[in-house]
Amino acid sequence: MSGRYKPSIIMRQIEFLCWVLYVLASVAIYSELATPKPIILAASIVNIAFYVITGIGLTRRTFVFTAWKITPPEDRAALILKTVSGLIFAFCIFTLYSNERFLSHFNTLSIVAVVITTILMFFSMLLLEKNHPVLNRFILIRSSIFSTIIALYFVVPLPWRLSLRFNDVYYREMLAFSIENPNDEEAKQELHQYEARMEGSDLPELQD
Repeated sequence: MSGRYKPSIIMRQIEFLCWVLYVLASVAIYSELATPKPIILAASIVNIAFYVITGIGLTRRTFVFTAWKITPPEDRAALILKTVSGLIFAFCIFTLYSNERFLSHFNTLSIVAVVITTILMFFSMLLLEKNHPVLNRFILIRSSIFSTIIALYFVVPLPWRLSLRFNDVYYREMLAFSIENPNDEEAKQELHQYEARMEGSDLPELQD
């Protein structure tokens, strides 16, 4: 069995540090220790970049477009799933960021993320369990973690999520109404005006 697609110890350590960065960013914004947008954006970009890079590969032997030519037919399923899993995990990070920032269609993104991670797990077990157990385990563990976290974002009621983030009850109600009614321009304008009056506080800006 080829060990080309076995995650190296260094890459695992880098991935662990990326996850720690994201967790610390999440803790910071929920404990109101930092302004939410820049810190969670930076942590998300780092994680997305990591998974995209590890997914498509960097060297000639791992970069998907050149590796395909030198990869034996029996190992091409591993190459494809390694690439696809990296891109899917990057999408999952973007979905987490969308939920934290309450971006447009974050619930739709959550559903899509859970579905594609479930499909990824199925094909990983089907194609890799016998010949590439290490890569299969790598994909299954991460897919399970991402799908579970994103599913929790989806099932937890929005008012409760907002109550964990913001102390201002009136602001929470306005933000919830704006999120649930994205086409209500008047509600958005009122929210913008309220945020303008609260400028200089720890309240975040409304998402575009």
